[in-house]
Amino acid sequence: METKQKSLLSEIELTADGSHTLFVPSMNEHYHSVNGAKTEAEHIYINYGFKESCASLVNVLEIGFGTGLNAFLTWLKHRNCKKNCLYKS
Repeated sequence: METKQKSLLSEIELTADGSHTLFVPSMNEHYHSVNGAKTEAEHIYINYGFKESCASLVNVLEIGFGTGLNAFLTWLKHRNCKKNCLYKS
């Protein structure tokens, strides 16, 4: 079952992992993988970014904020972690 919310500029679509992504019809482009927006962000930004750092203080710089999903998931992960994080946007 496909779920979409329509607006003038973009649509919200349900992805394969149950998370949502934005679709821009005029550009025929999705903001995240249709296989899973949350899964994509966790794979790239958490598993191969945040978790790989050996530093006790991690600086996070979010450029092109977009939907904010990557920054939000990193913040959630850091709450349950011993690393100290400094966020910049």
